Amino acid sequence: MGRLRVPEIRRPTDRRLREIHASARKHKGQIAAVDPDSGQFFLGPTVVDAVRKARKAIPGGIFYFIRIGHRTAHVHHGGLIPFSQAPLALL
Repeated sequence: MGRLRVPEIRRPTDRRLREIHASARKHKGQIAAVDPDSGQFFLGPTVVDAVRKARKAIPGGIFYFIRIGHRTAHVHHGGLIPFSQAPLALL
């Protein structure tokens, strides 16, 4: 069986990311799906909503995600629990 090929996710330039943050300032907290090739971005309240808009415009595109007005798109709070201790709802 062949290996799964994961496409490279390119990061837009720092300049373009600053431009997006500045131009979408009124949408603070929204997610932007950014096409690194064209610089186009598509906003949504969630990654799923943003990528749906992006894929309508650029089918098959590979997108970079940012949260407007924040340094990162996602933050992990918490840790891992052993599988044996996972609540039944997670199994």
